[in-house]
Amino acid sequence: MSSLLKLQESVLFKIIYYLNLQELQQLGQSCRQLHGLIYNNPRVWHQHVLFPAKDSRLTDKFIQQLVPQITRHYGIQTLRLIQLPLSWLGYLFIFDQFAHSVDQIQVETTHAVLQDLVYHLTVFAANLTVLQSDNHIPITFRQYCHDASYYYQVLVDHRFLGKSNVTDMIELFDTTGQTLVSKLDDPPFERLRQWQVVCTDHNDDDDDDNKKDCLTRLQCIVSFLAGRQVTNNLDPLVTIGQKRTQDQLEPSSRQRQRLVPPPRASSLYV
Repeated sequence: MSSLLKLQESVLFKIIYYLNLQELQQLGQSCRQLHGLIYNNPRVWHQHVLFPAKDSRLTDKFIQQLVPQITRHYGIQTLRLIQLPLSWLGYLFIFDQFAHSVDQIQVETTHAVLQDLVYHLTVFAANLTVLQSDNHIPITFRQYCHDASYYYQVLVDHRFLGKSNVTDMIELFDTTGQTLVSKLDDPPFERLRQWQVVCTDHNDDDDDDNKKDCLTRLQCIVSFLAGRQVTNNLDPLVTIGQKRTQDQLEPSSRQRQRLVPPPRASSLYV
């Protein structure tokens, strides 16, 4: 690896650009210098390399190990999470790292996972509302992942807006603008505008209504977390797995100035 470190940085980045996700991870584990170069540089982490579609290796464990090491930046504007073997936990870890910068998200997964996302995003959103009303620091997606049962119990104990179960709480978040829940001052999906979800289960007439209801509820929750009504279509000109040119990978001066530090832990409901 010492021979790689002797190369000019511009040449090294051109080599790194053609590595896939697993190869980047392996290279980053080879030595401390390369680890810092890879994980601390926004030029490495672009749309092409992140989350290749239908990759069975991208498990929850892999995501939890990889994603927190990547320096937060504003270069990732689109997330395409296509038929990955992730549970709700993996998705929320990804959202924790990239929610601040993305304006498009596309998800293809099973009905069961979508139902879990509706449940956990509802509990997460309701906790943000409670914290905001009490003038406390909001939790992050990652904090929620570490103690999801605690945050659910908080809502039950507080009878969030008179509701004591998640099914009733979901009804509070709708897309009509008549929601009973106050808007968030600092929505986690601050730039999100386009959201597309596809259920990969085979069509079944008996379950079709349930699936549509699940997708509608999920869009309601995400719209609340975005602070705006998100649309359900993505840019047709951006294809899955499309590479960006090297010029597009160069971070702008605005992106370099707005590197986001890791979230600080907060004391909740004190």
